[in-house]
Parts: sequence; structure tokens; C-alpha cells
Amino acid sequence: QKNRVMVMILRITRCCLWCLENFLKFINKNAYIQIAIKGHNFCTAAKKAFFLILNNALRFGAVALLGSVINFVGYVFIIAATVGLGYLYLLGMHPEALPIFPIISYVVCGYVVSRLTLNVFGLAVSTFQQCFLLCEEEKDQIQGHHDFVPTQMLRILQLKPIENQNTADLDKE
Repeated sequence: QKNRVMVMILRITRCCLWCLENFLKFINKNAYIQIAIKGHNFCTAAKKAFFLILNNALRFGAVALLGSVINFVGYVFIIAATVGLGYLYLLGMHPEALPIFPIISYVVCGYVVSRLTLNVFGLAVSTFQQCFLLCEEEKDQIQGHHDFVPTQMLRILQLKPIENQNTADLDKE
């Protein structure tokens, strides 16, 4: 505590370890998405995910920013709805009760529910984004074999839909 240089070195080390930890969590999440999509082993999937993100950094950044805004709005909405409905329920059942402690518990419950729900949402957005970018990068390889790609996405990828009975029936509806 007396040696300021050592304190600064420890703070810098802590910051570097925090950055490394977050980087590894990010790569780990995206590697598992690649494993689910393509079936590669972990190291190959991590490498492919890293280069996919690196090659499309602006897109990933824009989606991450938009996802953060949507997550914030989702947190606020879920917590506010939980507190509001809980307060109304409390007033209906026990109008004489002091609402401070129940409201605090509603905030905590709403936060937990919103974190759980929106973590799944964030993972789904990341998965959809990687699927789209993989289809875009491999559109030459999937030309003529893209019956797994939705019709709306085919227009974005500028691929011609496969003419078969199933897609013709879906387009009519």
C-alpha cells in the first residue's frame, strides 16, 4: 500500500486480466455457436468464429449496440411490469400493508427474470447473425442446395429460390 508503483502495476494487471477474461468469454460463446451450426471441433470453431467476427466487425458492432439498447429496454420493461403488477396485486389483497419490502422483492424478481430471458434472446440474436453471415460467405457453395434458407433471406443473399412443391405452397399462402 505504500509502494504506489506496485499498486499501479497490480491495477494494470487486473485490468488486463479482466479484458482477457471477457475476450475469452466472447470467443467461447461464439465458438459454441459455430459448433452448433457447423459441427467443427472447439479450436476450429473458435478460429472460424474469430475470423467471421473480424471480417464483419462493423456488422457485429452494430448488432451488439442495437442488442444492448434492446436489452436495456427489455430490462426496464420487465422490471417495471413486474413491480407494477405486483404492486396492484398487493393493493388488491392487502391494501393496508406497507409496500416497501414487497416492491424491493418485485424488483429483484423482475431483474432475475429479465436477465434469464434476455440472455436467451441475446444468444439467439448472435446465432442468427452468425447463420446469416455464414450463408452470405458460403452462398457460392449453397447455390442450388439452399432449401434450409428462408425465402426472405434468399432475396437478401441474392439467390434464386428452389422451385419445388413445398416452397411453391408456402409462397401461395
